[in-house]
Amino acid sequence: MKLGECVGAFLDAKLAEGVAHSTIRWYRQRLERLVAFLEDREVGTVGRGHLRAFLAHLRRRDELYIDNAYRPAEAGHLSPATIRGYARAVRCFFRWLRAEGLLAENPAAEVKLPPVPREARKAISDADLKALLRATKGDEPEQVRNQAMILFLTDTGCRVGGLVGLTWRDLDMGRNMATVTEKGDKTRCVLYSETTRRALLRWRCLGVGSGRWVFSSLKTGERLQTTSVNRILERLKAKSGAEGPCNPHSFRHAFARNYVLAGGDLASLSELLGHSDVSVTKSFYARFLVEELREKHAELSPVNTLDLAAIVYEEASHVSAGS
Repeated sequence: MKLGECVGAFLDAKLAEGVAHSTIRWYRQRLERLVAFLEDREVGTVGRGHLRAFLAHLRRRDELYIDNAYRPAEAGHLSPATIRGYARAVRCFFRWLRAEGLLAENPAAEVKLPPVPREARKAISDADLKALLRATKGDEPEQVRNQAMILFLTDTGCRVGGLVGLTWRDLDMGRNMATVTEKGDKTRCVLYSETTRRALLRWRCLGVGSGRWVFSSLKTGERLQTTSVNRILERLKAKSGAEGPCNPHSFRHAFARNYVLAGGDLASLSELLGHSDVSVTKSFYARFLVEELREKHAELSPVNTLDLAAIVYEEASHVSAGS
């Protein structure tokens, strides 16, 4: 079989398994680039050298967003996380081929995942969040909708897929709860505050957002797409003067960061974020910037909380007096 045919069969298998359409699209984008690089050769002729050459080719690329319909191409290199994503897709694909008996050996078995620098997650800053909210103040439908959207993202830590798929029937206004559907079509409950509830009701009372979808287009009444949410946040960022990351996922990062810094535990945070394993939460969201750790240490260190400095300085003053 040709490599392209195998990719099609792999994607069909993932669809049959109930994998989310967004995840299938993620696999397709990466594997189609592999097919193009290897010129759609017979799958049995692909060796580990070909796969390593593909990853090296990605590292040498000096242009970004080549196939992106929403962003113009620009100079730059793919990030380590993006390269790792390609490697993960390739490894998963060839592992499936071997399990299906379409290959005698798995050429990707010895292809290692490139390391990714362990950096703090890209959360929206408190200052930028406040700036974005100020930019939504007003009585125009767009302002009311955008304010409710920002508050919901901030309050629940939900993924953007859960946000755009939210219907009014998914909201329990009496208990300030919502049912969101996210990765892999999994549903879970999220909680929100009274402030967010009032913002949602204000949006609904305008009548513009009274159709099926909570966060809908002002023109068509249909659900907002993920790309639309990104564009809305980009416009608000430019209007507000915010400087850091303001994409939908940055609110999820901020939710996790602020929850832990305020004293929340990883187990309950894992539940609130919809993670299947607390180790995922620890790996992705329990990292702090040095300054945040310094502030937290100053607040919680026993030397400060027990006011040990008073004892030390008191004793030191006695010594000085005795001398």
